[in-house]
Amino acid sequence: MKKRVMISQCLGNIGNQLFCLFSGYYAAKKFSGNGYDIYFVQPEICKHNKPIKEFESFMFDNSLPKDVKYCRFDDKVTLKSNPNLFEHDCEMASTIYSPISTNNSNGVFVYGYRQNPNYWNNDVNFVRKYIKPINGIIEYIKEKYNNIDFSNSVCVNVRRGDYTRDLEKQALGLLGIQWFKNALDLTNKKNVIIVSDDIEWCKKNFDSSYTFVNEDSSKFNKVAIDFWIQTISKTNIIPNSTFSWWASYINETQNQRIIAPSIFFRSFPQSYGIYPANDKRYQFIDPIWTD
Repeated sequence: MKKRVMISQCLGNIGNQLFCLFSGYYAAKKFSGNGYDIYFVQPEICKHNKPIKEFESFMFDNSLPKDVKYCRFDDKVTLKSNPNLFEHDCEMASTIYSPISTNNSNGVFVYGYRQNPNYWNNDVNFVRKYIKPINGIIEYIKEKYNNIDFSNSVCVNVRRGDYTRDLEKQALGLLGIQWFKNALDLTNKKNVIIVSDDIEWCKKNFDSSYTFVNEDSSKFNKVAIDFWIQTISKTNIIPNSTFSWWASYINETQNQRIIAPSIFFRSFPQSYGIYPANDKRYQFIDPIWTD
C-alpha cells in the first residue's frame, strides 16, 4: 500500500524551522502513525538560511526525528512534483493555530511558519524527545561559568541583528533597553547572564556586573552555547525571538519563570498565540519598541 506524503515547508532560521518541523511531524505521526512519507523541505526563498540538519551537527545530539527526509530546495520536492497533495497554507497568520488536515488520500503540503504550540498539542515532552543537547555542552557551560548559580539564575536574551533594520523594526519590533530593565526589575538581579547576537551593545547598556556570554570556544559553537545556557537557567527573559522561545520552552528547571513581551510581533497584536495557553511559567509585560 502506497504511503501518503507529508511535505512540511522549512522557513526561516533555527527557531522558525523547529516550529515548521514539529507541527508537520506531529500531525503526520498523530493521525496516521507510520502512514506517511515525511519530507522537511527548505524552499529556494530560504536558500541562504542554514538548514536544520546543519544546526543538528553542532547543537543537538543527533536527536532530530530519523524518519524524516530533510531536503533542500534543489532536491525538487515541491508541490509541482506532487500535484495531488492538499495545500494547507498557514502563511498569513503565523501564530494563529490552523489545524493541519490529514484527510487527503494522497497527503498534504504545509506552508507557513506555524508559530503556535497547539500544532503538537502543546506537548512539551513530545518535542523534548528530539531536542537534546550535543554531548558535553551542558557540562562545559557549568564549568566555564562556574561563578553562576544556575539554580537561581536569570538569563536575558537580547535579539538585535536583523531586527535593527527599519523594515524589521516596524514589522517584528525591536525591544528597547528599558523593556529589558523593566523585566530585570521583576527578578532579584542575581546571577544575571546576558546572551545576545550583539554582545558589545549589551556591555554598553547593561550593568557591568552581569555575566556576558561571549564565546570563543573551539569546542562548541557560540549559537549552541547561547541556546543551551538558556535551557538551564531558573528565569528566562526572552524577547520576540523564536530562538529564545524554544530554549525557554524546553527548559526543565524546577519552578522556572519566563518573562516575555505581551505582544510577540509589533505589527500583529494577535501574536500572543505563540505562547502556550495557561502556562503558569509565563509573566508578560508590555513591549517598549525602538523606532
